[in-house]
This record gives sequence, C-alpha cells and structure tokens, in this order.
Amino acid sequence: MSEIRVNTFKAEDGISAPSFPNGIQVTGVVTATSLASSVPFLNVGSNIKLGAAGVTTATTFVGALTGNATGLSGTPNITVGSVVASTGTFSGNVSIGGTLTYEDVTNIDSVGIVTAREGIFIPDSKEIKLGNTNGSPDLKINHDGGHSNIHHIGTGNFHIRGNDSDQIKIQATSGEQSIICKPDGAVEIYHDNSKKLETTSSGVTVTGSVTDDKGNVRSIPKIDKSSAHTLVATDAGKAIRISTGGVTVNESVMSAGDAVTIINNSGSNQTITQGSNVNLYNTADGTTGNRTLAGRGMCTLYFVSDGDAYISGSGIT
Repeated sequence: MSEIRVNTFKAEDGISAPSFPNGIQVTGVVTATSLASSVPFLNVGSNIKLGAAGVTTATTFVGALTGNATGLSGTPNITVGSVVASTGTFSGNVSIGGTLTYEDVTNIDSVGIVTAREGIFIPDSKEIKLGNTNGSPDLKINHDGGHSNIHHIGTGNFHIRGNDSDQIKIQATSGEQSIICKPDGAVEIYHDNSKKLETTSSGVTVTGSVTDDKGNVRSIPKIDKSSAHTLVATDAGKAIRISTGGVTVNESVMSAGDAVTIINNSGSNQTITQGSNVNLYNTADGTTGNRTLAGRGMCTLYFVSDGDAYISGSGIT
C-alpha cells in the first residue's frame, strides 16, 4: 500500500484552502479552528452531525456522560431510566406515575394514597387534621406534651364503631378492662378490672352495692334527732328517728314522689304537725290534720305534691 505524508494542503494559488468537491475521508483526528458559514454540517459517523451554529443532536449516547445541561428552553423532554442526585429543585408540578420513595420531606401534597412503611412520627403539639380545611378541620388528633387528645369539631355525631364481630375495649391500664362493648350484646363497666355493671336485654345487672347521694339504694338511711325537727328536702328517702319534740311538715319542702319514714324512738307519743297549707291525709280514714305517733310507732309520709302527703303506719291516730 502506498503512503503519502504531507504537512499542509493549499489551493493552487498557494494561499487559499483547497477544495474537495468529491469529499474527503479521514481516519484519525481532525482539528478545525473554524468552519465556513457555507458548511452546514460535519458528519461524524452515522449518528452525530456537527454544525457551524445551531443544535447538536444525537439519536443515542453510549457510555457515561458528565457535565451540565444548561440553556434548555421551551418544553424539552428528558426521558431516563433513573435519576440519582443529592438535591433537586422544581418550581412547578412533578407527576409520578409509579411509586415515589422519599425520606426527610418537609411537605407532602398527595392526590393518592401515602404509604409510610416505617410508620409516622408527629412531635408534641402537632396535629393530625381530618376533613374540611387545614385551618378549620373537622377532627384533630394530637399529644400536647401532657395529654393525648381527640377533638371532634365538625358538625354531626362522633362515632366509634367496631367491625360487627369483635368487641370494643377501653382500658385505662394495659391489660385491665374499663369498658367493654359487645356486638349485639352487653356493655360492661369495670372497676379495677372487676366487672360491676352489665346491661342485659331486660335491664341492668349490678355486682356489689348501688348508692346515691343518700346512701345505698337497697337500704333506707337513718337520721337520729333528739329534739324537735322540721322536715327539709334532704330528708326525702330517709328515716327520721325522733326521741322527743315531734316532727313538723311544711309546704314547698318536698316534691311529688318523695317519701319520708318517721320512727318514734321513745316510749312517749310524738306529734307530727301539719304545717300551713299542707294536707296530711290519714290513709285509715281520709281525714287531715296533726297526727300522733305512739311510742315505738312508725309511719311513712308519701308526697303527691309539695303540699299534699299521705300518712300511714302503726300507732298513728
């Protein structure tokens, strides 16, 4: 094979550049300080065209690429298999068609479902807000540093519902029942993990005693009096054991449905005085007026209004 080596090609006049009307093929490196404006492109292989000015395009790239892609304008698209970067800033919207995995994100606004595989942490006094708007939610859940709170703010009822088969349990201490709600069944109330009250289809079953502000509802509280006594409202539902001085019944003290028992705690008679505008009806004969309760006698007054009462018992005259 013949070989020609030259340092410089020049045109026939020895000054201007030579012309290659049929083209030139070079194997190796071609260095050009400038391109004439009449040269539209240099073809390098079958995929890359280099122009004197304008756009550099490529159908494919092979190998790793480095550098900055700057000066993109209009609405160009970049399609890649994956992007690895330390930071990214987007001034507009970002659409993710698949799964977005992230950590240490300041704000999340998702139109779909957010799945947190490692859980959700919310600091003290920060809130989970549900419904309506961020500034005026329907429901808030938070821990304020001292207490855990569920705050129902919106309209309508606040419901706690089960799954129709399992129980709903409220435990003040782990493992100790406070309230148990059973589907289509009883509601149980506990004291120190011991059941005290249970609803049934016919009413309520109570384990232990039942008391109100007057005492055990299965017993009649007793009040001892050693001198004359005038009934007061708090005497309702109680037994007054009087030893001397008698008992006076005044108007507008008791209410309809109230009852008082009087016990003569002596061997002498005690007078039950009918106050002004009061009617004490003796159930034995229907008469009204003061009554005498014999020694060791006992009677009961039942009020049908604040001024009318029926009196009955042993030793009443």
